Amino acid sequence: MHSALPGPDAAPATLSLPADATGGGAGEVSDLLRLEQLRLYYHYLPISQLVAAINAVVFVAVQSLVIRPPVLIAWLYAVCMLALIRILGGMAFRRAAPTTGEMGRWRSYAILGAAVSGVVWGSAGVLLFPSMNVAHQVFVTFVLGGMVAGSVTTLAPLFPAFVLFAVFTVLPVIVRFMLENEVIHYAMSWMTLVFLVAVIIIARRSHHGMADMLRLRFENTALIGELLAAQEKLRRSHEDLERRVGERTAELSRTNAELQRFAYVASHDLQEPLRNAINFALLLEERYRERLDADGREFLQYIVSGVKQMRALVDDLLFHSRVGAPPRLAPTDCEALLTRVLSGFRTSIAESGAVVTHDALPVVQADAAQLAQVFVNLVSNAIKFRGSDPLRVHIGVEARDAEWVFSIRDNGIGIDPRYFEQIFDMFERLHSQAHYPGTGIGLAICKKVVESHHGRIWVDSEEGRGAAFLFTLPRV
Repeated sequence: MHSALPGPDAAPATLSLPADATGGGAGEVSDLLRLEQLRLYYHYLPISQLVAAINAVVFVAVQSLVIRPPVLIAWLYAVCMLALIRILGGMAFRRAAPTTGEMGRWRSYAILGAAVSGVVWGSAGVLLFPSMNVAHQVFVTFVLGGMVAGSVTTLAPLFPAFVLFAVFTVLPVIVRFMLENEVIHYAMSWMTLVFLVAVIIIARRSHHGMADMLRLRFENTALIGELLAAQEKLRRSHEDLERRVGERTAELSRTNAELQRFAYVASHDLQEPLRNAINFALLLEERYRERLDADGREFLQYIVSGVKQMRALVDDLLFHSRVGAPPRLAPTDCEALLTRVLSGFRTSIAESGAVVTHDALPVVQADAAQLAQVFVNLVSNAIKFRGSDPLRVHIGVEARDAEWVFSIRDNGIGIDPRYFEQIFDMFERLHSQAHYPGTGIGLAICKKVVESHHGRIWVDSEEGRGAAFLFTLPRV
């Protein structure tokens, strides 16, 4: 009652894997595997029973030449009724859609149906076996063997069902051949027995191969499910991280803006009282200097010097806070800019005896006021931190790839390499105020300006051998 059909790989798209195949341990996977094998069995059942009924009709038509009609009709009726019952059972299985916990009953029905089908078809080896007609005997054997061979594919998912069907179908004809007591019949019985053993071995291998394939499908499905779950978890983590980074960035931006605003307001508000303090200190020095003794004049000098230092510090803080805003980029002629900067150092250059030279400088995209402050601070430091030798300062520039590399080199006292990073921090000083006055903000301003122009700044120096401050600006 079974015929050769495509293997499980050819099952239609409507045959899907269980929804719960993505999880569980080895025992659960085994249950899912058995359930899927049972589904494959019932999936093939309707068409296999239809083909079996057609084969039975052809078989009866041929055997009607040698077997009495009542026997043929009774046997055909049994085959067709059994086929109908099994088809209805397959339909009931599809409607029930049993789970792993319910498959025991349906598995028993399947094995029982295959066994009964084997008994019905095996009865043909007795009832439809003509005693004196070898040709029809061979035909009976051929039909029964063909039914068994065809059922390898349809019954392989449920191996016990195949074994029962094959044994009950072929064993009666083997016995029938042996009862004929002729050499040719003995040979036919042994050949049929060998055929039975061979198809059982083949079906067993097919069963295991199909089981391995289904197990691999379940494992792949589980792996895909795990990968999708991991991907979803990673996506959520990424979104959460982006959200937290965005919140943190916004918070830092607000804090930075508030700090810049505070520095600007504080510096701006401090200017007026400092201006008054320095003006009255200078007025006091001018009008009452002669009335003060030596200590008074010294104290007054301290006041004037301290107020001037505070004024310079406030000015630097105010400029540093303004640098926080995006630079107003425009074509800037560095040659003309440096000329204006050096003109402000005429007195200092003359007093120090410095020789200042420079290369031909390019036009760059920059905020002219901010870039001017960089040159002011670096040239001022070169003059301030001079040594005993005649001071030489050179402002150079070099084109490298997509950027200009500016350098301010001197032969001053130099810097210990240990402090290369530290000197660019706010209020960092390597020398006392008495030896080298200043606010400690100049290089921090330079770094902030250069970085706001998407450049870099660094120093190359050895203590006692001068210093070279270098910074980059993008080439237009």
